[in-house]
This record gives sequence, C-alpha cells and structure tokens, in this order.
Amino acid sequence: MIVGSLLHNSQLIEIVEETGAHVVCDDMCSGSRYFAGNIEQTNDLIKAISTRYLLKAPCARMKRTGLRLEVAKKLAKEYKVDGIIYQTLKFCDNHLYDYPFYRNFFQKMRVPVHQIENDFPGGNLGQIRTRIEAFIEML
Repeated sequence: MIVGSLLHNSQLIEIVEETGAHVVCDDMCSGSRYFAGNIEQTNDLIKAISTRYLLKAPCARMKRTGLRLEVAKKLAKEYKVDGIIYQTLKFCDNHLYDYPFYRNFFQKMRVPVHQIENDFPGGNLGQIRTRIEAFIEML
C-alpha cells in the first residue's frame, strides 16, 4: 500500500512492482482518496457535493490525522497489506509531520511502514529503487 502526499507520476508504483511486490491500494492526495465516497442523490446537489467533500478523509494540511489513520487502517485490513510505503514530496511539511503517527499506529498492528521522500520531478529514482528493494526484502 502506498500512503501520503501527491504522486506526480507512476514511477514509484512501477519501481515497487518491478521488485515483485504489488501495490494493492493507496491512500494518497492524488489517488483513491480524491475519489473516495459517493455523493448522495438529493434535490440539493450543491449541498450533497459539499457534504461529501467535507466528510471525506482530508489532506494532511487539514489536520484530522485520526480520520486519515482510520481510513488507512480500513484499507490495510481490507486489502491484507503486508507493508506500507509512506511517500512524501520533499518539503511537504504537513505529510512529513504525519509520518511518525502513521509509523507508530501501524507498528502496533505489526504492519511495517517505510518512508520515501520524493523529489519533484523524481530526480532521486535510483536511491528510491534501492530503498524500496530493501524494504520489500524485509517483508
């Protein structure tokens, strides 16, 4: 499972899958979190859209770490996740601040979490590949 901030291209997923592992789900700002939840079909569509937007798990900049942890926990259980890659963009302080909470939360569930700090536009792919390979071997 990949968790974290914006993923600007699919190279991280490709690297994980080239090691023989599978990305079974994600909880990222630019991933499934953006599309999660349904809009209730009512006569007041503006209210329905607003409600869905306000009740979904927010980005780290909106705080509510507990809600994001619960969503990630639900996904990890549903997809039988063996390990989590916590991907952040360099200098995305909000997600960097959240990482210790995720690590400690999933450590109690005995699910290893590995942090990858990614440059925009991915100039450190060799280093990321080596770190992911080592994490996958550990699993």
